[in-house]
Parts: sequence; structure tokens; C-alpha cells
Amino acid sequence: MQGWDRTTISIDEEKFNELKKWEENTNFQTFIGWRMNGMGWYFVRLDDLEKGKNYNITKKKAIAINIRLENILGTPMQ
Repeated sequence: MQGWDRTTISIDEEKFNELKKWEENTNFQTFIGWRMNGMGWYFVRLDDLEKGKNYNITKKKAIAINIRLENILGTPMQ
């Protein structure tokens, strides 16, 4: 993770490309985890990131996508 503030997270292009290559080689979908204070963890797919200077996503979009750990694992969290 290159950097983040309270409303976005961002990874640089080199790291994104490494993760994308790993995803293609393994056939496992890759997620970026974001722990939001008071809200828990949210996950986004690499394809959800938008290309700008780096690859990034806003907090609002990550919440709207709403992928939680239980969605990834396929089981309810206890």
C-alpha cells in the first residue's frame, strides 16, 4: 500500500502490476483490504481500483461495493 488518507487508498502502478500478475498466474482473485476506523474491514478487487497517478479507490466506493471478510470466505463471521 503506497498511501492513504481518510477518504482514499492508493497503490503504485508497480505494486498493482505485481498483484495483477500473481492473480493471473494463480487464478485466485486478489483483494486489497482496508480497515476503516469504527467500521471494520472492507475489501476491494484489483479491478475495482481506478487508474490515475496510482491505482486508487475512494472510501465511498469501497463501502458501496461492500465486500466483507465473510463474503470472501463464504461463511458468516462469529
